[in-house]
Amino acid sequence: MATFDGTLTGGYSAHPKVDPATGLRHAITYWWPEQSVHYVVVGADARVCHDAEIPLDDRPMVHDTAITETRVLIFDAPVTFDLDRAGTGEPLPYLWRPDRPARLGVLPLMGGADDVVWCETPHCFVFHPLNAFDLPDGRLVIDVVKWPKAFDLDDRQGPGVPGTTLVRWTVDPVAGSVAEEVLSDRTQEFPRVSEDLVGRQHRFGYTVAGKLGFGTGLLKHDLAKRTTESWEPGPHWSVGEAVFAPAAGAPAEDDGWLLAYVHDRTTATSSFVVLAAQDIASGPVASVRLPQRVPVGFHGNWIPETHG
Repeated sequence: MATFDGTLTGGYSAHPKVDPATGLRHAITYWWPEQSVHYVVVGADARVCHDAEIPLDDRPMVHDTAITETRVLIFDAPVTFDLDRAGTGEPLPYLWRPDRPARLGVLPLMGGADDVVWCETPHCFVFHPLNAFDLPDGRLVIDVVKWPKAFDLDDRQGPGVPGTTLVRWTVDPVAGSVAEEVLSDRTQEFPRVSEDLVGRQHRFGYTVAGKLGFGTGLLKHDLAKRTTESWEPGPHWSVGEAVFAPAAGAPAEDDGWLLAYVHDRTTATSSFVVLAAQDIASGPVASVRLPQRVPVGFHGNWIPETHG
């Protein structure tokens, strides 16, 4: 436990996970000079209440994390900081390491380095998980968008590798094993789930079809039935990440709306669209033409406006 009066000691993360039961924000952070990552927890008062350093054998890129009701997960994948590339002025000096194993660290919420159990995963890179949840027998499930590789020498400026898939890993920390099931073999990214179900068992997940930054549509995955629905507006549209907004008092997990930005490349104009999550194939139930172009971005959230 760090003694720094509740402030960050280094960088933070684009993807903290908010536990809906406690309001605590759990994140895995990294900083290139350190051969480690930090498990950082921030309270509702915006103060750090936990900072555990987890030593590693290299300086990996750890973009995201996932939590369950009891555990937090660390992605230790074969993309690491490259000092030689940094010395040449490379803006993103990380490199694919084909000989480095990929693994997943499992530790209790509010745990430390001595609590981590490492489980080897299929050799891949993960930017974004969909969600994770505990199983009654002590195992856990995590659904992730799996990249076959990233930041290799053929594409030095970014991930750029097609062929992502949505997969389910069933993790057994006692055996140190990970079993993989392909949920969808379509190229996709930016997975989202209802925020009320972060760390809890989910049935539905939402992703953007297509490559990073060039989404061709939205996908809704029913992980109970193993089916996928899609909305694809046409070849000249780019679709951004969708956020799920539940309907007031919704009785069903998918009773709500998908909110997204779309960009018309033929007119260089953008719109905000709303789709009924229970019927995305029918297309937007509302579309608002925006007064200026909004570049297709990566992530976003909608925050209620506070009055008074």
